[in-house]
Formats: sequence, C-alpha cells, structure tokens
Amino acid sequence: MEKFQSPEEINKSWSDAFTFKQENKGENQIGLRHPQLGAIHRSLSHWSYSEEIATIVMPTGTGKTETMLSLLVLNRCRKLLVIVPTNALREQISDKFITFGILKKLEALRESALLPVVGVLKTRFKNTNEASEFFEKCNVVVATANILAGVSDDIFRRFYRPALTYFY
Repeated sequence: MEKFQSPEEINKSWSDAFTFKQENKGENQIGLRHPQLGAIHRSLSHWSYSEEIATIVMPTGTGKTETMLSLLVLNRCRKLLVIVPTNALREQISDKFITFGILKKLEALRESALLPVVGVLKTRFKNTNEASEFFEKCNVVVATANILAGVSDDIFRRFYRPALTYFY
C-alpha cells in the first residue's frame, strides 16, 4: 500500500524538480514551445516583485495546461485554483493535473517530483467545515465557475490568499 503524502510533502518534492526543456523541431527534440516558455518566464518575473494576481492569456492549443503545470512546480504554489467554463473541460484539465500531463514525458520534471493531490469540485459544499476539509487536502482544485459561486469569500481568503491566479 502506498503511503499517503500530504500536500506539504508533495510541494517539497517540487524543489528544483523542473528543467526548462525547449522544443527544437530542427533537432527533433521535444519540449515546451515558445509561447509556453514565454508565459512561464513572464509569470515568474511578475511574481519576483509582486504578489498580485497574474493573468495569462494564450490562444487555444498553445499549451495553457502544461504552462500551468510548469508554474505549479516552478513556483511551488501552495494551492492552485483552476477555474474552467465547462464540466468537460474540468475533467480534461483535472486528468492532466493528476498525471502532470506530458511534463514527465518531456523530461521537464524529475522522477522525484510527486504528483499533486487534485481535488475536482463537482458539487457545492454543504458547509464551511466540508469546504475547509476538502481544500486542506489538495494542492490543486479544479472547478467550474458555477460550482464556485457557492463557496464563501471566507473560504477563498483562507486558502487562496495572494497567490490566487486565474488562467484563461
């Protein structure tokens, strides 16, 4: 039986676990594409001097999810909230977070990087205690905006302080 890892232990495993691997089609080398690397560097630059919310806007198909996964590890985000517009996208995104998408295949992540605990929010919470218990167990929460409408501001302030980042 596998030992349960807390979100904090998982987060510690991400220290120095990311390698910037750039795609090079000429040399048939797989890696992150230019828009992804640009967004990663821009976000890290922003967070080096600010705790303000960062918004990343990238066209469809440019790799927003791998960018989010990379930033999760690079910035060792204590908590990440991913808000998506549809149930189908919630499932697609959460599946990638559960497995780290293609980052391990790209060898952008060390094998020692533990997978995040991903909470997929499908229903509204019955009370604040239920919400607290859920959020405390997760590194990442993926939810639709509709479901999050029922979460109190107190919960957000408690678990998603200044590091709250929206990706569109």
